[in-house]
Amino acid sequence: MQIHIKIIFAILFISLWVCCKPKVEYSDCFKKVITSEQGVFRGVDFDTPINNVKKIESIKPELDDVLGLKYQITLNEGEILYLEYDKQEDKVKNIRSKIVMKNTQNTEKLYNELTQYYTQKHGKPKGKPKEQYWEVNVSKYIYYIDLTWIEKENTIYLDIRK
Repeated sequence: MQIHIKIIFAILFISLWVCCKPKVEYSDCFKKVITSEQGVFRGVDFDTPINNVKKIESIKPELDDVLGLKYQITLNEGEILYLEYDKQEDKVKNIRSKIVMKNTQNTEKLYNELTQYYTQKHGKPKGKPKEQYWEVNVSKYIYYIDLTWIEKENTIYLDIRK
């Protein structure tokens, strides 16, 4: 009888903890970088056909060639997301991005938001401060999310690769 009561209390405690976890509010800049929680990045997954990426991104790529697609997306005045979708056999192979910010405070805020976001999705990162990565196991493959902050350049690099 006592074991059943302990199990019930444990279930109730876990339920309350999950339900009452505060929802994180992200900045507008973060929302412009992470436009969708679907796929591995911005609604795109590995092996997504390149023509589908063009529809998902909804703006014309700066470059569309045999190597893939390149975009330049304005986040805020003077802050830019450079985004590359490498392709192989007309499907996404890797995703590389460079985020150039105006100042250290903006860069630090975005870096911390990205760290928090990926930590909530994939657990504690490996690596060291300002150079961290997540190893993500999915049913058909393993992929890596590399997140690096070059403080003196106010630049964040976010690379997602198999």
